[in-house]
Amino acid sequence: MPQVLSQLMRERWANPKFREERIAAIKKGMATPEVRKKYSEAQKKVWADSAKRKKISLAIRNGFDSPDVREKMSISAKRRYSNPIEKRKGRDRIKQLWANPEYRAKLLTDRRNREPEVFAKISGTVKRLWCDPEYRNKQMLNREKRNQKISESNKRAWSSSKQREKWLESFSQPDFRYRMSLIIQNRWNNIDSRRRLLESKNNSSRSESKAHHNLKKIAGDILTKQGFAIQYEHPLCDDKPFYIIDVYGKKEKIEILVEIGRCKIEKQEYLSATSPHFYHIPYGGDLNILQEITA
Repeated sequence: MPQVLSQLMRERWANPKFREERIAAIKKGMATPEVRKKYSEAQKKVWADSAKRKKISLAIRNGFDSPDVREKMSISAKRRYSNPIEKRKGRDRIKQLWANPEYRAKLLTDRRNREPEVFAKISGTVKRLWCDPEYRNKQMLNREKRNQKISESNKRAWSSSKQREKWLESFSQPDFRYRMSLIIQNRWNNIDSRRRLLESKNNSSRSESKAHHNLKKIAGDILTKQGFAIQYEHPLCDDKPFYIIDVYGKKEKIEILVEIGRCKIEKQEYLSATSPHFYHIPYGGDLNILQEITA
């Protein structure tokens, strides 16, 4: 019976006229605070039931396993947030939630009280994704676009004397500087935050100079001529600490690790102990040492 009802509702929602009428009715009903409060209380009651919460979570996960569902949700989200009005509504809604001390305290408490297994699972998933060259290249491209957008936004803001004066006035206030200091101290005193910050500093894709990029390319060309398959910015996914190598080459059983320019002592020591074919070539060094590599 539930399957029949489910199929019936799908067919109804596939009808544009029915869907439009239902959405309009829902929006009209949810426009009143009383209805929203009643709906919120009903949802809280459902999620307070561990059995129902588990059943709903499982259904959501199964839904996200479908590529069609993920694609539809992606298209819907992009369409919604391409609308400036909807984007502003979402931003204002988040600001309003974070302005509520109870909401903020609850969210931060929930994040801090996560089980170590949850963090380990998330970390493992992210590392596996970054080992996929296609995923990594896509993320780096998105990061570059985002950084460029932020840079342009900051330039526009600082080109405005009014915005610049506002920022300078904020930083001139002792209370503001004190709050900023506390935020930084709290992050640094948190072991996980400090570790993530250090790893990000050591392993994030650096803003390379043209000379550094060219040296990597020359090293890669030398190894390619010897039959090595080359990959730049290669992550050592199965190792701890998590390092990214400037140039990685592989031919049969031989793996080459090449670091160009500056390289921290601890990273050199670790890679030297890990691989018999680790080469650190400082700026001005001789790349010809890569010419003849044997097993």
